[in-house]
Amino acid sequence: MTNANRIQSIFDSDIAQTLTRLEALLDSPATPEFATALKTQVAALLSWGEVLEVEALVSLAQTTVLLMRAAPNNHPMIAQLALEGFRAIYQLELLQAQQQAAPRPVATTLQPPTNLSPPGAPEVNSELLLEQRLPTANLFLWEMDGIIFVLPSPQVVEILISKPEQLVQTGLGKGLHWRDQTLPLYQLLQTPSQQPFPDIGLSSAPGLTLRSGTILVIQQGAHRLALDIDIKLLVTESQLTIIPYASRLRAPSYCHGYTVRSDDRATPVVNIAQLLDQTLRLPSALPRKGEVPVTNPSADIDPVVLVVDDSQTLRHILSMTLEEAGYRVLQAQHGSEALEQLQNHQDVELVICDVEMPQMNGFDFLSHCRRDPKMTDLPVVMLSTHSGEEHRQLSSTLGANAYFSKPYDQSQFLDTLHTLITKS
Repeated sequence: MTNANRIQSIFDSDIAQTLTRLEALLDSPATPEFATALKTQVAALLSWGEVLEVEALVSLAQTTVLLMRAAPNNHPMIAQLALEGFRAIYQLELLQAQQQAAPRPVATTLQPPTNLSPPGAPEVNSELLLEQRLPTANLFLWEMDGIIFVLPSPQVVEILISKPEQLVQTGLGKGLHWRDQTLPLYQLLQTPSQQPFPDIGLSSAPGLTLRSGTILVIQQGAHRLALDIDIKLLVTESQLTIIPYASRLRAPSYCHGYTVRSDDRATPVVNIAQLLDQTLRLPSALPRKGEVPVTNPSADIDPVVLVVDDSQTLRHILSMTLEEAGYRVLQAQHGSEALEQLQNHQDVELVICDVEMPQMNGFDFLSHCRRDPKMTDLPVVMLSTHSGEEHRQLSSTLGANAYFSKPYDQSQFLDTLHTLITKS
């Protein structure tokens, strides 16, 4: 079986079945097991994306995980958004696999066309050689009103669907009641412009109605604020090809440039963080009236847990479970990297470690920890597919504080972590 035929077979069977299960989940989102089942299906799609090296599938699955972490109460909305994207990727990859499996003439090297832009697209900046690459691994991107908005993922504190009782009027305009705080609530406004780049502003005017009720709580420097958005499409590319505007156009600093979509649309790319800085001009230390700064960030710090596993998929899913339970998570893919993480992060309070890993397995890592005076008392929980007594006994002999075999009872697992961290 050729690689193209193998990919087509997997998309025809395994991925098609996963999408069907995901669709069925959305018929009963109120069931108690919905969140757990959703994680399972997303993990399966992430695994297939990694195995088949389908970047779009991996990227969308990772974005879905990010959204689920940020908005644990809005899983149905996230699942529906993700499902549309997964369907589109499924159809595209299946079509490409079918085309690759069919006989075709020998390809020739294509010369770049003289006109790279679709009709009506902005003039490019030839001084910058037309293109720049924007990696999206640590970015949250969505499309709205024909514009791609970009925000660094660490700045997304929470994604939520607002309730009427959360909306308040302040002396400065509209506000959002969130976690016993009142955050200024802004809405993106696009002003008609003769320029190829968008003219975007922010407003918190009391008379504005919400776009869709989807709210981003954003950490902007020392401030938290809420942004009213309407996500039409999650952007899943692993990187964007950005074509900058011609220098003589003097585009605002928040406009990266534009990217050409698959339907030949020239879509502007807007940096939300830069837009907020430019529009609101928030001071770095002193908050504006009505805005809530983050004061004494170390006053209530969540426990830090290090997850060590060579499977990226399992690290993602376990990290999501831990973060929903109130932990901050670091990751390592083998024992050697875990030791480096422990050297660089003295605040790690517990380690969850797989057994079978390359370079340094879990038992070697555990032995190293117990020989180091600085890590003698560091709680280490072994998590393995091996359920036999031999592995459990060896873990205990080497100094493991607990041993869980996969699959494990989540409540019992979290209770054990809480107990170990409390005692340490």
